[in-house]
Amino acid sequence: MLKEAMQELDEELEYITHEYIGERIIIRVRSKRKEVICPYCGEKTNKVYSKYSRRFQDLPIQGKNVIVLIESRKLICENSGCEKKTFVERFGCISQRGRVTKRLEEKIMQVAKHTSSITASGILSEMGIKIGKSFICRWFKKK
Repeated sequence: MLKEAMQELDEELEYITHEYIGERIIIRVRSKRKEVICPYCGEKTNKVYSKYSRRFQDLPIQGKNVIVLIESRKLICENSGCEKKTFVERFGCISQRGRVTKRLEEKIMQVAKHTSSITASGILSEMGIKIGKSFICRWFKKK
């Protein structure tokens, strides 16, 4: 079930493992891509500079809060004319510096646009979505 949920989230993600910790499900994933396209020049590369863990929240599963840990890669652009020498691999399911998936953002906004941020935070918490009122306020200001 969790493997399929990650496929729905992004086809480029490979499920590794998961664990239950209280009311939270931690899912570990990594990229399936052999090559990544540089977002600055469009050149393909497979040269990994470093790896790090990135964490974001997704839609709840059976009322449990879902945290996705992705093994993210920083890559070296091999195009000598590129303005950047390294870049971080990007995924379509999450904004560049996002802390929640795009589908979770949509769910938060569905609830928050009809109520106060405090009420929305409470409703979302009951659904298994751990988002504070300040996150909702900041998100509305950005949009």
